Amino acid sequence: MVKVVISGAGPAGLLLAQNLIQQPNYDVHVFEKRPDLLTMAGIRSNKDRTYPMCIQGCGNPAIAGVPGLRPTLEKYGKWIDKVQTYKGKGTGLINKSAPSFFIERNSLACGMLEHLRAIDDNPAIASGSFTPSQEPDRVTAQRDPSSSLSLHFDCGIADVSLDQQTVTTDRGTTESFDHIVGADGATSVVRTRLKEQNHFTSTMSKTSHSYRSLAIPTDPAVVQPDRLHSWFSIGGHQLVVIPIDGETARGLYVFPNGDDPFEDMTTPQQVIDYFRTTVSPLLADAIPMQEAERILAHPVGCNLSVQCNALTTPDGKAVLIGDAAHAMSSSLALGCNSAMHDVQVLCSKLAQHDHDWHKALQQYNADHMAEANAVREFSDHSVAVTTRMRLEFMGRMIAKRSLPTAISKHMRSMPIDVMSDETKSFTEMLEQSRWWTDRVKASKPPMVEV
Repeated sequence: MVKVVISGAGPAGLLLAQNLIQQPNYDVHVFEKRPDLLTMAGIRSNKDRTYPMCIQGCGNPAIAGVPGLRPTLEKYGKWIDKVQTYKGKGTGLINKSAPSFFIERNSLACGMLEHLRAIDDNPAIASGSFTPSQEPDRVTAQRDPSSSLSLHFDCGIADVSLDQQTVTTDRGTTESFDHIVGADGATSVVRTRLKEQNHFTSTMSKTSHSYRSLAIPTDPAVVQPDRLHSWFSIGGHQLVVIPIDGETARGLYVFPNGDDPFEDMTTPQQVIDYFRTTVSPLLADAIPMQEAERILAHPVGCNLSVQCNALTTPDGKAVLIGDAAHAMSSSLALGCNSAMHDVQVLCSKLAQHDHDWHKALQQYNADHMAEANAVREFSDHSVAVTTRMRLEFMGRMIAKRSLPTAISKHMRSMPIDVMSDETKSFTEMLEQSRWWTDRVKASKPPMVEV
């Protein structure tokens, strides 16, 4: 029996748990400091933290690899293949080369957790007896009868000892492990503790932009329901709104660090007036006074960029995945997708080495380290921050989709184009886009380490 402790019940941690319990002889323990999202306490505690996420590119094969997961998630989200852009009084429509699946952050966690419990409640008749269907979306994966799952909510990991192979929770309890997986986000406790013990070196920096979340009632006159909407404003500000369901469109107002337009506001009317004068009068009319109050009350979100010298410890006892290993700017919505891709790659290495974790983690680190660095750099430096480059981006995107293929095929690819190709590695995406990412990187101040 192999005992695996997973720190963090986000998409990566839950996806890894789903994959492991389908294999024989695993005792999987997932620790999460937040409440169970499928309970009312969890919903209440997280209702103000939700925002849209995009599943695309490498995230799709990772989801498709678990039978039945895709239809579970599709109950909560929406496929979109159009982007409506606004700049002043001008507007443009971009038809994406491939549709993307959008889902609220908490809905993604709920769907993942719902499916994990369905697998746990659906054991195979005998160990190794489950054979994936040719139509994996029509069946539910099965837990191997020799494996077990334990979910520990309201119980985060506070300390890790590789020497003792134990974790200490914030409740003061201890749990032993054979292997520990840090899937606990950009401020990962697992990474921090192992760094303090000299098992890793890492840096963490603030990306160039911060954000505030918002939600408005879905009104077809303001936000058409079949597309993502993006307003570009002065000073590198941007509002992105996505109508995922029929009632509410959720989004983020993004701005350069230190330039929060709402910081000195004291009344909700000031918020609405700001949107009226700088974004869209029509949009301002759609923002309820109560939501304007919430915008002021919400804490400012800050993206962090994390770089590690390794993804695993040499002894094969610990591995970092997702934001714990390579947090990045949310500008391209690649964080969740790359995290799930980490799980897919890790599970493939385990399968190749007959679940010998020491050999699998060595191979994972050797093969995947360059990818982790590439996706972080690709994401951190793909979105234009100057007015000139933003206008160039919009012009190139519109031209590429308007000109005849014989002409447009000779245009250099933008990052938003190459990232939808599931066959390309992040290293290939970065190299194909360097003509653009190097210009973006040079146009903004260096990130500040925290």
